[in-house]
Order: sequence, then structure tokens, then C-alpha cells
Amino acid sequence: MTASISFIAPYAEDLEATADFYRTLDLPLTREQHGDGPVHYSTPIGNTVLELFQATKDKPKTLGLTIGVTVNDAEGVIERLKAAGLSEPGSQNDTKTLAHLIDPEGNQVIVEKLSETLV
Repeated sequence: MTASISFIAPYAEDLEATADFYRTLDLPLTREQHGDGPVHYSTPIGNTVLELFQATKDKPKTLGLTIGVTVNDAEGVIERLKAAGLSEPGSQNDTKTLAHLIDPEGNQVIVEKLSETLV
């Protein structure tokens, strides 16, 4: 059996700003709380779940993470990125990469458009 990643859970100092940033990339983060656990934001991405948690003294913000996000609505995402002042062009030799961004916590985010052959 092949292993898979079931979830990724970065911790953010500014949880709301970080959640808003990822919503701009078409990730429908929803507020959750399991029992007495911490409030966090979550969204499924394929077979993996992205969960954003509030950083604390005992669980500091996540550093050095690189996240690749593939989007269906490339034009819509680019417009939202521009409106939010977040758009940076991808490599000129790479027609798949839309933008190289830094999230509010300093993590690198590479936004790519879904390949036409995969649609």
C-alpha cells in the first residue's frame, strides 16, 4: 500500500488574515472546532485536508513551508490576487505557474493552473 498525506496543519500568528489569503486562492476554508479542541479553519484538497490553527506559545507559527496550489479558475484567481495586491507573475518560461506568493505568515505559495489535459 502506498502512503498518503491525510492532513497538513500549519500554525499562524494571524489566523484570520491567513485564512482570507487562502480563500483568495479558491480554497473554501470553513471554521471548525472538534469538541473542546481549538477553533481552526479547514478545507479538503483532494485526499488531503488543509487545517489552519492559531499559533500559541506552545505551538509557534509554522516556518519555511512551501505550498503548491492548483486552481481551476485561473482568470478569476488572478483577478482576485490583483485586487488584493498579491499578484506576482510566474516564471516567463513556465505557462503553468500563475504566481509566486508569500502568505501572511511568510510561507511560500506557488499557484498553478490546472492542466487542460487533467480537466
